[in-house]
Amino acid sequence: MIARDTLTDGPAISWLNEKCRAYILWFNLYTFVVWALLLAEFFTKAKLATLPGGLMAIYLTFLTAYTGQKELARWKLGHNHKRLWGEIWVYIWLFTGLLVFGFNAFRPDFKTPTADLVTIISTTLVYFTGTEYSKKAYREKNPK
Repeated sequence: MIARDTLTDGPAISWLNEKCRAYILWFNLYTFVVWALLLAEFFTKAKLATLPGGLMAIYLTFLTAYTGQKELARWKLGHNHKRLWGEIWVYIWLFTGLLVFGFNAFRPDFKTPTADLVTIISTTLVYFTGTEYSKKAYREKNPK
């Protein structure tokens, strides 16, 4: 069994933590760009901006990898940290969906919200729900 200190203090883990921080920064940047483009596309009726083809696939890959890394860190390294930005983005996506679909219900002359927005909201919600159950299971298996 690996000693607890080697999981947080060794050079390999320091390198991994450094890479993880950079990855999370890029993930948050991509999230913001996709979110801003989807809003701009909706509110300008696709005249000012549209989500470029392929960006959605990159974003969903980032989201899947972020969620997987979070779960691996929890179960394999014992890092059960709360990641506030991840949860904030879940709520931002949910609020954005309410805003856009609600706005569209009262202003049907606006562009219909894209399927990309539906995909992001539903995927984010599924991953968030899964990680919340995983977090609960981890705490039950590893009480403090």
